[in-house]
Amino acid sequence: MFEKKLGVRGLVVLALALLASSASAEPRAGGRDALAERASRSKLVRAAVERSPAMRAASHREKAAKLRARASSALPDPELMLEVWQVPISRPYAVQDAGMIMLGVKQAIPAPGSLSLRETATESGARIARAERDEAARMLTREVGHAFADYLEAWTQHRIHESHISLADRVLKVARARYAAGGMVTDVSQSEVELSRSRADAAGEMSRLRSIKRRLNALLSRAPDAPLGPPEDTGAQTLSLSADEIGKRALARRPDLEIARAKRASEQAEQRVVDREAGAPSFSVGGLYFPPTRGATEHGYGASLSVSLPWIWGGARNRKAAQRESVAAAAAEIDQAQLGINSEVANSMSAVESAVERLKVLKGETLPASRRNLEFSLTGYETGATNLITLLTAQRDVVDVELEIVMARAMLDHALTELDFAAGSELPRRSLPLDGN
Repeated sequence: MFEKKLGVRGLVVLALALLASSASAEPRAGGRDALAERASRSKLVRAAVERSPAMRAASHREKAAKLRARASSALPDPELMLEVWQVPISRPYAVQDAGMIMLGVKQAIPAPGSLSLRETATESGARIARAERDEAARMLTREVGHAFADYLEAWTQHRIHESHISLADRVLKVARARYAAGGMVTDVSQSEVELSRSRADAAGEMSRLRSIKRRLNALLSRAPDAPLGPPEDTGAQTLSLSADEIGKRALARRPDLEIARAKRASEQAEQRVVDREAGAPSFSVGGLYFPPTRGATEHGYGASLSVSLPWIWGGARNRKAAQRESVAAAAAEIDQAQLGINSEVANSMSAVESAVERLKVLKGETLPASRRNLEFSLTGYETGATNLITLLTAQRDVVDVELEIVMARAMLDHALTELDFAAGSELPRRSLPLDGN
């Protein structure tokens, strides 16, 4: 599916394209709000990335870094000079009596080749800004993924509570019929308590749903009470890649690792700049004009040339040595980032595998057994072979197991979201076959 193949970088590109065309996730006048009809995880992620102020800020930072790289390749600004010599102290305003007036333009020229090297070094800043933009999208995708998992969990649990209300109402009707035929009044009162508890659970879950909707709308930069449709449930899913494949994917796609690599590239480029500046002098040239004065009655011109001597005081050597240390530090940071990524992927994989096994047992064994017990208890109560306590216990067991399955499913969705985050982009998935109804 499209949403399962779309990685963090793809989300970023899509978001920027939508921003450029002034697209909007909110409905226009008379338009249709897709999120108010059905909220899928992929739609929510795309809308959040598109509207995120953090993404806009990251995009502007990337553009600024590219412009700085262009600026760094230009020569330093020229200087306009004016010098007035030998003005009589007794008449400091008598500039026309100066011994010499000099007008000139001075231009500094860095060490040969250093400007292009400096541009290359600065371009790494744009690479870092681009990776930071991808990292911002990865963080936002993670937040939306967790919020959507909570939304789907609360939505499903609310439906379970509504189903429980229907069953509790059926039991209450049977209890009243039995009471009318001479049964116990306590059966009626206990059934009423169970029905009331079911309604209270449903009301509590509805309140949680409203809270999660506000949370999602905040992530989407929408009004807190903007309409949000029911969550799209694609069913329980698991991974379609091996642990080794996920590990390689993470090392290739993690934006934070790309930031570390870009920083190393920047430090290496800066090393080449420092080496060039330490090994070759920089220059300054000037063109001068001397208007006639009392001391020099003819127009004149002149030229100036100065050369730096980077080998004299040892500062250049120290700068080279310091930059080598910076390069080594950046390389060590990459190694550390790789170790952290491998650990994150391994832990996330373990969480997914644990959630999958738990969900399989609950859905394939525990739920069918609890439903069979409920059917036996309900039939027995209707025929008078079972007491109400046994029926209510069986009824509550089914609800508890169904809710536990929903929570186990949510735990799996959260674990998959964390694994996507650890891998640097959304991983391809496949349906998880589960026994039971």
